[in-house]
This record gives sequence, C-alpha cells and structure tokens, in this order.
Amino acid sequence: MDNGISEATQRIMNDLAVSDEKGYKEYGTTIDRIDYDHASWLKEAYDECLDMSKYLRRALDTHEDSIPVRQVSDFLLEINASIQASMGIGSDAEEKARNKRICDQIISKCEEIDPKRFKRLAQTQAPSVA
Repeated sequence: MDNGISEATQRIMNDLAVSDEKGYKEYGTTIDRIDYDHASWLKEAYDECLDMSKYLRRALDTHEDSIPVRQVSDFLLEINASIQASMGIGSDAEEKARNKRICDQIISKCEEIDPKRFKRLAQTQAPSVA
C-alpha cells in the first residue's frame, strides 16, 4: 500500500495498537490514565528503558550464535575442507601454497564472523603442554 506511509511505519502503528489492547486487557486502562503524575511517567519510561537495555545486551551477547552466522561459517568450513582434500591430488607447490592461503583466509573469515565458536574450537584443539 503506497499511501505515503512506509510498511515499517504501518507495522509500528499496528504494534502500538496491539500493545494498547494488551495493556487495557492486563491493566484495565490505557496510557491516557490520569493517576500518574509527571514523575510516575518518567519512572515508568526509565524502567522500560532498563528492560530494553537488558534485551539489547542479551541480543548482542547471543548474535554470534544465530543460525545464519552458523550456516555461513559451516558453509565456509565445507569449502575449506574441499580445498584441503583436493590439495594433494596432482597439485604443484605453487597451487598448494595458493590453496593454503585461501584456506587461511576462510578460517580467518570464520573467526571474524563467529569469534566465540572459533575461540572455543581453538581451545579444544590446542596441543596440551606436558
């Protein structure tokens, strides 16, 4: 619908209406309530901001474990494994060196896009010091 209002804005407007309905069902009033003074509204907004900051922090802390990131790094690792598997078959030294550089770049990119996972992998694969 091209009425000068973006789809995102329309979804936000719908979300606001749904939120009003939910609030009315839960609390029996709307935001038009008159029992809150200015300080109460500020405290309510502050508490909501605190909750939002917790949600944002949690999202930031867990974004590396998201399915798309894992799928991308898995795909890159499959490419890496294919290149490594083919390196010994009729490859000359120059081709092996080029393939090794490509593999190193793939692993580096995996570490960049999924650092927690690859840090854990490096720790589990590190040689033990006796």
